[in-house]
Amino acid sequence: MKRLMLVSLAFVIGFFILHDPLLTMADNSNATINEKAEIAISLSPSDMLFNVNNMKPGDWAPRTLTVMNDGKNDFHYQISITNEGEAKLFNELLIEMEGEEGILYEGKLAELETLPKRFLAANTYEEIDITVRFPEHLGNEFQGLAVLFNMSFVAEAANSTPGTGDSDGEDNSKTDKDVKHVGGKINDGDNTAGSPLPKTATNMFHYLLIGTCLLLAGLIIYIISRRLKKA
Repeated sequence: MKRLMLVSLAFVIGFFILHDPLLTMADNSNATINEKAEIAISLSPSDMLFNVNNMKPGDWAPRTLTVMNDGKNDFHYQISITNEGEAKLFNELLIEMEGEEGILYEGKLAELETLPKRFLAANTYEEIDITVRFPEHLGNEFQGLAVLFNMSFVAEAANSTPGTGDSDGEDNSKTDKDVKHVGGKINDGDNTAGSPLPKTATNMFHYLLIGTCLLLAGLIIYIISRRLKKA
């Protein structure tokens, strides 16, 4: 009986020792699968590029966005911006985008639809400097307004021909494509609206799993101790 008790304790201790490494191995396995994608574009930051509060006429917000080719193949990618909030201030804000070779775009945010294709070789990256400006001439009627916009990055295989397909009319080039998005939010000081929620689901699952294992371990030890006393 004592041997059974020791084995049970060793099992519980071993579980907690191996728990995190196993999760890490699973994450690494998923990362390896993603790295094997033919076309894979990633961004840094990957969620919110602009999160500016209390922006006033004459203010500007500079950011640097890193675009990475994590896939096997070279690709071309395009950048587009869409408004996801009120149009009044969005139509007046200015944006400047600059790459290694110089200015990519300079003008109103609302007038930037899609930039020309940019080439990015496999396993390389480039940085794009992006600055949003609040024009000085805008009056008080623009104070207190919020802007929410989305920047889309669409990567397609460098050798793909858009619009080509098979005899059924299907577009095979869609398989050589990856899309990522990054957001922008400019408001009058309320930093709660639109903020990303904390990722608590995974941690909660871990806590429940650990609690269940501890409960089972305690139950096993209790049963063993009762039997030892009766013996």
